[in-house]
Amino acid sequence: SSTTIANLGDVGVPVIYTAVATFASMYDYYPGFDSYHPVCLAQAHEVERRALERADLVLYPSSWAAKSAIQEYGAVLEKLHVVPYGANLDSWPEVMFPRREGLHEECGLLFLGIDWIRKGGDIALQTIVELERSYGIKAHLYVVGCQPPAGVAHERMEVIGYLDKRDPKQHAQLLGLIRGSHYLLLPTRA
Repeated sequence: SSTTIANLGDVGVPVIYTAVATFASMYDYYPGFDSYHPVCLAQAHEVERRALERADLVLYPSSWAAKSAIQEYGAVLEKLHVVPYGANLDSWPEVMFPRREGLHEECGLLFLGIDWIRKGGDIALQTIVELERSYGIKAHLYVVGCQPPAGVAHERMEVIGYLDKRDPKQHAQLLGLIRGSHYLLLPTRA
């Protein structure tokens, strides 16, 4: 939304800008933000700076993103706030992490993510391997939202795939997986 806000005139209402990250924090880190022509790169930074300047209120879900806005673009601290987004669910199971029942038999790890690489699926898989190798803990990994690359498999990794929360049956299945797992594993890279 920075491209919309950067050149926005007076609209008669306060302008609130929210984003998960600044352009500066994504450049050379996030896939697709790594090969800009120098002119385009300068323009992208200028658009971000002007959007932050134009907004009456700026919201980020993390201190990391807010810090980038201040350091890279000189964002005004008084109008900048960190407000975590929270879970993307309308309801949450009554049982919260960590669940202890059955933990001594097999530890259930839940991995949620649409993109296997970006969300750290390889790290999640390596976690169950390392838990057994280093500590003798048998863990079961439930993969929800994505498919591992071809050939990536493990006897204790169950790939559920994408679950649509708008479908009551799939929503119930997701809540059941959350309720039935011991830990939510979030090895996110980006």
